[in-house]
Amino acid sequence: MMTTKRILLLLVSLLSAVATVRAQIDVDRVITIGRNALYFNDYVVSIGYFNQVVDLRPWMAEPYFYRGIAKISLEDYTGAEADATACLQRNALIPKAYFLRGVARQNLGKIDSAIMDYQRGLELTPNDEGMLVNLAGTLTDSKRYAEARKGVADLLRFYPKSKQAHLALSSIELGEQDTTAAIRELQQVLRMDSLFAPAYSQIAMLHYKNKRHGEAITALDKAIELDPNELSNYINRGVIRYQSNDLRGAMDDY
Repeated sequence: MMTTKRILLLLVSLLSAVATVRAQIDVDRVITIGRNALYFNDYVVSIGYFNQVVDLRPWMAEPYFYRGIAKISLEDYTGAEADATACLQRNALIPKAYFLRGVARQNLGKIDSAIMDYQRGLELTPNDEGMLVNLAGTLTDSKRYAEARKGVADLLRFYPKSKQAHLALSSIELGEQDTTAAIRELQQVLRMDSLFAPAYSQIAMLHYKNKRHGEAITALDKAIELDPNELSNYINRGVIRYQSNDLRGAMDDY
């Protein structure tokens, strides 16, 4: 026969087990709500939910990762870098966390560190398109053109029809002062997709570099028509209009 003391101990242990299960269910639910808020671009709200999980389960990697995504969406690159690092300290095998930290570091001007993050992420998932594109871009920014070309070759090996690969090649050619080759790559992109706005943006910058302001504005007009939400196109067109003495047009763009 069980003594009263043993019965009480058993009840306490059962209650503890139920509480643990309930806490786990609550954590899962909070993470799900936070992810939904993230999906609907409610970044501040999502951060609040992930804060709750971090407070309750600070050893989990997942809430730091999702909170980092929310922070980078709010252009809090320092916070995003810290959260990606916290995530990786808890689980170093999450490729997208390296991608997240690479993007944050790239925006903070930590180019060498960003390159290392992309390279580490690609060791885990060699065919990640976003990391391949960003790695080629950061290598190009660092004037490491031979390495950037290798990165683009890897991108084309996995994605033979990648428009981003030809955009990256165009940037490399431009960095090496071969504007003819740069334009050729952009023309290849437009043969693949005549409605691809980033190609028109880069063509505009090539025209601008060669002081062909009218052609640059025409290309930017097309880019803005295709993607009216890309703010950099308005800024660039405003600069060109200002230099062409179209002050009213420049003001409209700004």
